[in-house]
Amino acid sequence: MRLQNRKSIVLDEFYYKYVIIFFGIIYWIYGMMPSVDLIFNLLSLMAVAVSVVYFFTCKSDFRKGFAVFIVLFNILTIVANPFKMVNVIALIYIWIEVFFFMYCDEQKESSILMNELDSFCKLITILGTFIVIASLVTYTLGINVVYGYPSITTTTLHLGIDSSSGALVGIMGNANIFANYLVVYIGVLIHYVYKNGIKVSYVILMAVGLGTLYLSYSRGGLVGIAVLIAIVVLVPLVEKAKGNQGMLLILAGAYICFLLFVLMIVMGLRIDLNGINGRDIGQATRSTNLRVMLWIAGIKGTCSNPIYFLFGVGANIAELIRQFADPSIPSSLYNNVHNIYVATFASYGFFGVVLFIGLIATTLIKILHMLMQSIKTNRDMIPFVAILISLLVINLVESDIYVKKPFEGTGFWLILGYTYCILKKRECEGKSKRIIEE
Repeated sequence: MRLQNRKSIVLDEFYYKYVIIFFGIIYWIYGMMPSVDLIFNLLSLMAVAVSVVYFFTCKSDFRKGFAVFIVLFNILTIVANPFKMVNVIALIYIWIEVFFFMYCDEQKESSILMNELDSFCKLITILGTFIVIASLVTYTLGINVVYGYPSITTTTLHLGIDSSSGALVGIMGNANIFANYLVVYIGVLIHYVYKNGIKVSYVILMAVGLGTLYLSYSRGGLVGIAVLIAIVVLVPLVEKAKGNQGMLLILAGAYICFLLFVLMIVMGLRIDLNGINGRDIGQATRSTNLRVMLWIAGIKGTCSNPIYFLFGVGANIAELIRQFADPSIPSSLYNNVHNIYVATFASYGFFGVVLFIGLIATTLIKILHMLMQSIKTNRDMIPFVAILISLLVINLVESDIYVKKPFEGTGFWLILGYTYCILKKRECEGKSKRIIEE
């Protein structure tokens, strides 16, 4: 891993993040969940302890304020509903995501923070390559095993192929989870291209990753990779078009058209997806309709009670959906509304979802502002911004980036935190350099 004149491992948050991300990635691998779940719980408590120390010692930052308010309203959610230990556990995960993973030691230079982020990228690439190869082997061999861990998750898991759709699941248990990871994996490979130039190994890994993503039949994953590639292409073009309003308008129009097309794919509106993601129009429409009905049930249920509306129902989403769901929705889907924004509204109410969206939006706006101020200097950060936006789009149809143990939850906040901190640090270092030169 690296290290020059660093503080002890015990006090360095990087090592805790690294271990948690490692176990978060292997969490879904076939046979790993029971043991990794226990390890993750122990690591979470250690992370909370470390982050509390940093919370009281670090300088004031807007994320610190958001962390306080988000935790406060989640405590009110616990108070407003019948006590459940699962709500307390969720509070711990929220603290870890919102503060621990978004926090970076302000005393570190931008180069050290970049080295840390590169260490995570290397981990994602190495494990991702192993997962892709192993998954393609199980798919090619036609392995089809259904399994589950009811005490941990209600999700039905598959090894190799999901026989109901023919999707490649590989060793990751769930096609959508696998597809989301592949989006991050390909985004990291694009970062390597930006950093080191085009290499045959990068091209091969990206091609295999894209092929694997295609075989997962995940609409969310396909939309995510489309958004990622579009942003990677668009941002440099916007930089070149600065000062040319006509070109900027053309780029804006083209991107809006692209987003509308993406939305149509997400919603499955009159698009025959057969040959695009392995589903015919009937399957796509059925899947979309179920999601929309879940969203409606979640919103209706949360708005049915003033307490629910303000503070949410905590972990009682399944019961809430049961009361307001259309009879055609299978009961096995009640625990997941397949939309992170609706899920957050149902779990933590109006205040919770406003804070959740506010934190992400505020941070992302600051990131985009700093990025566009100096694209040439920050060119290597474009893929990470693209990954963040892609995951936010994917979570219009998934509920993965908030209050989740595995990588799909912690990974988002890790990238968000490092991207913001590196850009902020580079901005400060640039100002200091100019002052010294003057």
